[in-house]
Amino acid sequence: MSTAELVTRLRELPGEADGRWRYADLTPVRLALLLRPYGVQSRKPRNVDGSRYRAYRRGDLQAARPDCSC
Repeated sequence: MSTAELVTRLRELPGEADGRWRYADLTPVRLALLLRPYGVQSRKPRNVDGSRYRAYRRGDLQAARPDCSC
C-alpha cells in the first residue's frame, strides 16, 4: 500500500496513534517513526512507467502487529 494512501486512510480515524499524535495529524514521516520500533520500513517499488514511490508491504504491517484485527 502506498505511504500516501495509508496516511490518508489513517488520518480519518478518531483518537491518537500510539499516544503520540492524533491520527488526523499523521504524516509519512510520523508514520515511519511509529512503525520503526516494529521493524517496518517503507519500500520503493516501481510503477508501470518506471517511476518509484514509497509503500509498505501488507505482510510487514501484519507481521508487526499479528494481534491486530485490522
